[in-house]
Amino acid sequence: MRLAKEGLELQRGRSTIWWVVSAASALSWCALASAHPGIHHDIERVSASLQKEPGNAELLMERGYYYRLAGQLKESLADLDQAEKLAPSNLDIVGQRGMTLAAIGRGEDAEAELTRFINSGRGSAAVLADRARIRAKSGRADAAIEDYSAALKLGPDVDLYIERCSVQEIEGRLSHAAAGLREGINELGGAIVLRERLVEIEVRRKRYDAALKVIDDQLAVAPVKSEWYLRRGNVLAAAGRDADARADWKRALDEANRVLETRPTATHLISRARANLALGYSQQALSDARLAVQRSPRFAEARALLEQIESKTSGATFSHTGTEGLKNDSR
Repeated sequence: MRLAKEGLELQRGRSTIWWVVSAASALSWCALASAHPGIHHDIERVSASLQKEPGNAELLMERGYYYRLAGQLKESLADLDQAEKLAPSNLDIVGQRGMTLAAIGRGEDAEAELTRFINSGRGSAAVLADRARIRAKSGRADAAIEDYSAALKLGPDVDLYIERCSVQEIEGRLSHAAAGLREGINELGGAIVLRERLVEIEVRRKRYDAALKVIDDQLAVAPVKSEWYLRRGNVLAAAGRDADARADWKRALDEANRVLETRPTATHLISRARANLALGYSQQALSDARLAVQRSPRFAEARALLEQIESKTSGATFSHTGTEGLKNDSR
């Protein structure tokens, strides 16, 4: 679920690159390239210009940027190294070079370049996010959280809120994680993934009523409610309210059946499979998961659920009702 939102505007004569928020990790450059069919055309265009102006540092920086988006990291670094030699005082090149080094995995070198850029007083959410990831990976949680927060001040971004939350959760700072997610929800409104994550954090805090409030708010507006009823049941089960949990899982099943009458998609089949599994109807869950995979073979979530159900039901004996005595583990 990680998408780069970085944009590039090159202003000829001013040597300035403005970065829009980027929440992609280093490994997401290739995915971005496949979603942006014009990148290789851009590389060819800039390369043609460089044939006429081989000593143009801005053109080298621009092509290095595009190479990074295309996942051609060695080529990106080569261009940026050459650009830096031609224009050593150009801090835009320093920032771009730091981001490429981060994508390659040279964390220490990348952090030095990114810090040099940041200390120049320039604001860039992309640069701050890359430095935050490096610091988080090396176990410097406070510094990482500080960078994530600074990046988010420059522009709210779903992935950055999630990444900061993960660092805070690992550190046991669950109240801060919840507050940060609520901040993101207030800023971005319809970011469902932030609500899902907030439910998880509130359950970890054993604040079940708070988790239920998040779910109920979403149930009030969600056009399809199956997954939210499932979550509600899971929260109630975690709170020890088994009867209420089962009632919500039944609502999830009824909702999935309703939707499947008009939209028999793999996604809704998986929702019904989960509801059946929560209720202990493992045979029906298995049938739904198999059908979902058959209809959408590349649906990774469906394949994962099918493997889970097959493992769970291996060797089980089903009754005539389709249920069996496996303990519900949907929590």
